[in-house]
Amino acid sequence: AHYETPYIKPTENSVPIEPVSLKELRRLKPEKASSTELASYFQNELWTLGVSASYNTIKDLFTWNQVSFRTINAGKYNFVNAEWEIRYSQHAFTLGANHVISQLVNTEKNNEGFDSVRQIVLYPVRDAISVDGKNFLNLSSHITKIFVDIRLSPLFSIHSNARLFWGLKGREPIHRFHEKQNANLQHYEADFFQNQKYPYLNTERALQAKWNAGIKFEFKNTTVQFLIYDILAPQYRSKNLHSLRYQQMAFSRIQTDIFAYDFRSYSVRLTLKL
Repeated sequence: AHYETPYIKPTENSVPIEPVSLKELRRLKPEKASSTELASYFQNELWTLGVSASYNTIKDLFTWNQVSFRTINAGKYNFVNAEWEIRYSQHAFTLGANHVISQLVNTEKNNEGFDSVRQIVLYPVRDAISVDGKNFLNLSSHITKIFVDIRLSPLFSIHSNARLFWGLKGREPIHRFHEKQNANLQHYEADFFQNQKYPYLNTERALQAKWNAGIKFEFKNTTVQFLIYDILAPQYRSKNLHSLRYQQMAFSRIQTDIFAYDFRSYSVRLTLKL
């Protein structure tokens, strides 16, 4: 057995992590995914339109469990995807947009798992996939992308795109926890009570945008590109909604918000054809 941070002196609250045998690790089942999709596509001289819908099943997804402090199988869940894309192109101008809807269906969030090493009951789907069984913890249910290309001359062109995340609805039950409204989370109350500082920046409801742009110069044997990423984000850490990147949860009882930062960045690319 060992502690998560062995270089820090343990206290009465430190929980030892039990060793895991090779036999136990080999009980992990392989991940399996299946999908059934229906798609339609239309195109003429100016317009392109595509729509698709799919039913997807994920079984035994590998996911990190903070209580066991190791990878476990997350069980089975199902979701539907619906997507459309429209594009208008004329001469040196292209404008397009697409939108994706991802929704969990036929998923039981309270299915129990059992860790024989630590002799505890686990809820892999509820802790890492979805608390309400309808929306993902780590994926926005609605995502829109808008893009434009303008070729001003044979040598010079401009591109810009933006991805819009319409809130992280799957975290709303734990951001705005109330035991009467979230009966399936009543035994989480003690943990959520410690996290009343959330919701952070209204992430489960606010619109978040990732905007990028670039210009390109094309010569006979040389291409030069100037690019800027995450234009709406700062170049330093601050309370900026558009700089946040959603992170995978391993233990939703405590990790009510986990984010990384996307800072504004710049890039120059030079391509030579020899």
